[in-house]
Amino acid sequence: MRKLLLLSICVVSLISAFAQSPKDSAALARRDSLRMAKMMSSAVYPLIKEAPMGGVVPIMNPDEMPDPKMKYKLLMNFTQPATTPAKAKEINGALAEVARIINLHIAAGVPQKNLEIMVIAHGSGLFSLLDDEHYQKKFKINNPNNKLVKELMDAGVKFSSCGQAMKFLDIEKETLIPGIRLAYSAKTLTSTYTLKGFQLTDVND
Repeated sequence: MRKLLLLSICVVSLISAFAQSPKDSAALARRDSLRMAKMMSSAVYPLIKEAPMGGVVPIMNPDEMPDPKMKYKLLMNFTQPATTPAKAKEINGALAEVARIINLHIAAGVPQKNLEIMVIAHGSGLFSLLDDEHYQKKFKINNPNNKLVKELMDAGVKFSSCGQAMKFLDIEKETLIPGIRLAYSAKTLTSTYTLKGFQLTDVND
C-alpha cells in the first residue's frame, strides 16, 4: 500500500511538472525576447548591414580585445537548414551569425583587410544559397538570404559548397547564388584550410 502511495505521489508530481513546463517555457521565451529586443536596440552594424541579427552591442572598457595587427583566418561551417516554411521566409540564422562574427571583429578594432573568411556550406544549408529562381521553385518565394550573401561576398567573404552534398541533394552549381565556389567536399576543404591556419567555427543561430 505504501509503495502504491509513493508511486501515486511520483506520478502526480511528474504530471504537475509537465503541466507547468509549457507556461514556464512561454514565460522564459517572452523574457528572453524582451531582453534581446532591448539589447538589439543599441546594436551597431560596422560593416555587414543586411542581417538584423548581425548587430553588435558596444562594450565599454573591456579587459580583453582582439589584436588589430593579427590576421584573422576563419573557416565557418554552415549546415543549418530552413526547417519550416516560415523559416524559409527569413534570413538563415547561421548566415546572420557569419555577419555578426565579422561585425564583432570590426567593431573591436580589427581592420577589414585583416579578416580572411571562408564559409563552407553543406547539408540542407545549401538550400539557403539557391538563386531566386530555384529558391522560388522550392519555397515559393525569392531567397531572403540573397542580399546578405552578396554583401558578405562584396566584403571579401568566400563561399564554397560541398560537392558531395550537392550530388546527394541534386543541386547544381548553376542553381546557386552567383559567386559561390564548388568544393570537392566539405571534409577536404576543411582539412585543407585548417592546415593553412584557418580556425574552424560552426555557425548556427
